[in-house]
Amino acid sequence: MALFTCPECGNAVSTRAESCPRCGCPLDAVAVPEEATVAPSPSNTMTLTGSSPSEQRAPRELDLTADGEEVQVHIHAPGGAQRKMWVRRSDLQHALNETPEFRGGSGQVEFAGRTARMPFPVVLVWDESEEIEVQAGWWIWVRRDELLHALERFGLQVNGKG
Repeated sequence: MALFTCPECGNAVSTRAESCPRCGCPLDAVAVPEEATVAPSPSNTMTLTGSSPSEQRAPRELDLTADGEEVQVHIHAPGGAQRKMWVRRSDLQHALNETPEFRGGSGQVEFAGRTARMPFPVVLVWDESEEIEVQAGWWIWVRRDELLHALERFGLQVNGKG
């Protein structure tokens, strides 16, 4: 068993752990190397900056990339290489259609996603604040208006617009 430093709190954690025992940071992306994929065109990628939902509010980045019928979701520390996830555009659009309060109020929506190796859910959580929490392996808080702009840029219709 190897140990590494939790990127969230600095605690020593086993590479076999799914999350940090001290702060709960998801760690499965750190322990499993990702299969090689073709790099997408930079013109199809939007990077949003945000922070972790922990007390430390560690810097995070959310890369959203149009990848055919899917959107690649990659939450990572700046310069990091955590696991990427993919969401089918149709699943994401269906979740947005079923969530009329997405532009305001509070709520949560979960939809099917996948890593390179297995199914993995993606979750969006929001309240009356200007931020939305994106859970896709790692978690990030990003500005609501920036995430909505990115989704619309990829041709998704966000319910309640107007």
